[in-house]
Amino acid sequence: VEAQGGNDDQDLDNQWQLLAEDYYRDLITAVTGSGDILGAVQYGATKYAFRSDGSNTVMYKSSASGWTAVTFFHLLRFDSGVTGADADLVPGATIDGQSSGATATIKSIVQNAGAWDGTAAGYMVVDVTSGTFQDAENIRVGGVNKCVADGANSAITLSPGGKFQFVEHNYYGSSDTSYLYGCDGVNFAWEFDGEVLTPILFPGSTNPSYNTPKYIEAHTTHLFLSFPGGRLAHSSLGTPLVFSGLMAAAAFGLGAECTGLESRAGQVLAIYTQDGKTYGLYGTDVTNWDMKVISESFGGKDYTVRSLGTVFAIDDQGIVPLERVQAYGDFEGATVSRSVRPILDQYSDSIVQAFTAKDRNQYRVAFSDGTILVMSDDRAVGGSNYAFSTLQYPDIPTCFSDNSDESGNQVILFGDSSGFVYQAEKGYTFDGDELESVCKLAFIHANSPSNEKRWHKVYTNIEAEWPISTMKIKWETNYATPHKPIFAGVTPDIKGGGGYFDVDNFDQIYFDAEQFSSAYNRLSGR
Repeated sequence: VEAQGGNDDQDLDNQWQLLAEDYYRDLITAVTGSGDILGAVQYGATKYAFRSDGSNTVMYKSSASGWTAVTFFHLLRFDSGVTGADADLVPGATIDGQSSGATATIKSIVQNAGAWDGTAAGYMVVDVTSGTFQDAENIRVGGVNKCVADGANSAITLSPGGKFQFVEHNYYGSSDTSYLYGCDGVNFAWEFDGEVLTPILFPGSTNPSYNTPKYIEAHTTHLFLSFPGGRLAHSSLGTPLVFSGLMAAAAFGLGAECTGLESRAGQVLAIYTQDGKTYGLYGTDVTNWDMKVISESFGGKDYTVRSLGTVFAIDDQGIVPLERVQAYGDFEGATVSRSVRPILDQYSDSIVQAFTAKDRNQYRVAFSDGTILVMSDDRAVGGSNYAFSTLQYPDIPTCFSDNSDESGNQVILFGDSSGFVYQAEKGYTFDGDELESVCKLAFIHANSPSNEKRWHKVYTNIEAEWPISTMKIKWETNYATPHKPIFAGVTPDIKGGGGYFDVDNFDQIYFDAEQFSSAYNRLSGR
């Protein structure tokens, strides 16, 4: 599509812009694979997505040429790490197997047992350049033995079927070490630095459930993971890849399946369980942890625990902020969603995931038919209440994330069952479809409901970024009594996009439009 020159007709300009958008939209492709998008997240300047290829879950990254697969490399376990070997077994080093002659480049290394005195054990992520390493052979650097292979190298893969949860955190203290961490309830948790995905594996564990965490959170420089069977564990202090009790990691029993983790400004880790309990983990490390029961009656449903100033979760009784649980205890007064209880009851078994829109101070809950329940926290702008509304997505979401980009701006991503990834809160259409909005006001009786009266005109005052051509106003009389008609309505003439010369940005406003557009229309009926 090519347009040259200008045009004074705004409607025609809009049509040209829509044609251009449609052209570029058709160039966007689905993530390669089949089935649902299992996870989508912003990490730095890049978007990532997870989808099954029929056998395994593949991680893809966005690029100028579309979605490209991320290489996972190989895993090589080791033991008998000798003194001083930690100085040579580092990312970028070349290793070889003394017996097999296999060679590889180390991408990352995790020592999670023993010490570098002949007993060190762990695993390496390696890029194998030739051959296959053999069990029990010496691993060398520059021809010098450094450790012993504990099995052959194997390709790192992810099984399909999970739903990914993410957290980004900087455990290592450098300006370029803020890494992405994730889990999905089916596979091991992992760390990703933009190039290398490193599994997080428990040392010496033969129980498969120990490597299938469902929820993940960063709290007081520890990485927390929840596991099947009501188990919660955290890494060693400042070392998110090491889950060894001998290295100051720890585990807790919750007595029921965990349904969510959320750190509240480093003060307390909120822990929600399936049996309707809320725990708070206070303290900073294994020397002073204090696990307390915050509520015996309020828990959280899966994938609904999110933080927005306070921690919110959906329980069978509604949306519950953590601060109100602490204030009201087990009383119903802890809930803030009684006005929308019918909606939550209707969709109680259809929750996809909750997410936040921080710029709007909103906690949102997506349901399996595309309905989104929106809760706005008016307290953030001087109010005292929670306001509710609903959205309807034409595409059915399967997962959400609300991480930040490299500039700290929140990016809300979600995937659907067709393999596409969308960014919410961006643009003024829904992937080309018009955005329809409805606002229904309360009946107005001017303090005299029994007096018959006549309304002659309705004034509409709107601040709009663009001209509005499809707005319609309808009205009802006598409290919408059945024998009174709903009038066909009127279409107000609203001009949008006004601004101030030398104040607003050029080419982003219409200089001949009002800052606040007004229109009035006559009313009929009685």
